[in-house]
Amino acid sequence: MEKIKRKTQSVWRQICVSGIILIAILATGQVLEAKSLDPDADKILQSMSSYPTISRKVSSFHDDIRNR
Repeated sequence: MEKIKRKTQSVWRQICVSGIILIAILATGQVLEAKSLDPDADKILQSMSSYPTISRKVSSFHDDIRNR
């Protein structure tokens, strides 16, 4: 019984360590990709947020329930 418990703990430990390593590899890849972004991206996003139509209402809906 003790051997099975130790083996199960060992398997779970290997799975957890593998998962942590996988997450670290994926996070590193995303950081490396982020370095290749456009250096003017911040200026572009700021100019988009100040665009006049963004602050306008796209549509509106009013319902009169007295006629029902």
